[in-house]
Amino acid sequence: MRQFIIVLTIQIICLTASAQHGFGVKANGGLSYITTVMSGQNQKFYFRPSGQSGLFYSFHFKNRFYIGAEVLFVPIYGKEYFIVKYTDNNGNYTGKYVEDIIYRYIYNLGIPIYFGSSYKKFNINLGLRTHFVLASGGREIGKTFYNGQLYTWNNRADKLGINNRDYVVSIGLLYKLSDQISIETNYYYGLTNLLKDRSLTKNWTWRVQQVTLGLRYKFFSIDSHNKCTSK
Repeated sequence: MRQFIIVLTIQIICLTASAQHGFGVKANGGLSYITTVMSGQNQKFYFRPSGQSGLFYSFHFKNRFYIGAEVLFVPIYGKEYFIVKYTDNNGNYTGKYVEDIIYRYIYNLGIPIYFGSSYKKFNINLGLRTHFVLASGGREIGKTFYNGQLYTWNNRADKLGINNRDYVVSIGLLYKLSDQISIETNYYYGLTNLLKDRSLTKNWTWRVQQVTLGLRYKFFSIDSHNKCTSK
């Protein structure tokens, strides 16, 4: 056991000594999607402009593999539309309805960690990330026609009833334009039901998605070329 630990420690030191460490910044624009699916409701959801930006670190080893970590600001936006038309006992439309448009936003601090592989100028990675909610809110615009009267509303919410953390899976593709600049695209899908009230989660599911395209700039790197050999 002791010999195994010694060998493992030497291998880790050798791996670090022959690796490349990169640090940089990134900024992406794209589209996000917040789904709040409720059982039995006729809802429609729409992508809205969003993005992500922040710092990244990459640890390249064996000439083709790398591990990455990032600290990102990730704003997420979504739009929901639904309409309910009331019918009588015979299924005939009564003229009464409720129509709603809901805009939501979630501002996150994202911490992605991923593993990737390089081939020529292309890099592909797969990872997990944790989102810590910094702020959230929304706006509801609706109307209803009831008993011959039209009623409207325009309400704002400063905070959504969601959890403070979200766990997502992500996949990314990079193309190296130069030693410093790469173009990248990312997609992530939320794994958790964001809805905070556990009594509602059986029939109501809140999840987020995002796809982005942008640039990353490596402003600092450290190259180590020490070789470890064993006899």
